[in-house]
Amino acid sequence: LAGLLLFAASRGLTSGAEGSAQPVSPGEVDRTVEIATPCPTFTWAAGDGAAGYELAVLDLRRAEEPVVAFRRTISGAATAWTPARADCLQAGGTYAWTLRALDAAGQPSDGEASWPALRRFSVPATPSAEEVATALETLRRWQAAGTPTVAPGTAAARFHDSPSPRVADRMV
Repeated sequence: LAGLLLFAASRGLTSGAEGSAQPVSPGEVDRTVEIATPCPTFTWAAGDGAAGYELAVLDLRRAEEPVVAFRRTISGAATAWTPARADCLQAGGTYAWTLRALDAAGQPSDGEASWPALRRFSVPATPSAEEVATALETLRRWQAAGTPTVAPGTAAARFHDSPSPRVADRMV
């Protein structure tokens, strides 16, 4: 499947026919965008008369040999799907996805090679232990300087027990 999808995309065999299912999010066709979660919700524009959809996600970390990360059949008129935790993608990976409409018999409604253009996205890498330690130290310093709060009914932040009046003055 990975080879078929990449071959179809590179040869212009992907479908953009009116009425066919079209991927919407995550990702973009012309560039890779970073998303916030390894378990994204895949959304698409419905295909006319579709009885379901076949969704495919490719792992592009080895661009010369992409592999299918997962492939799912989604029944009914759904226009969104979120993978179960077991199917979440790996942090630090680059992926592409697409889907196609299926007819009532579960067959591609536009033909075997008809997949909409791949949408590319990446999942941010997990922070290193050093990055986590630095963030925690920054948080501790902020807490030591005083806890910022918002007074009820106002948007003005202020510090309680601030060690520096100038800091408190800037925050009111």
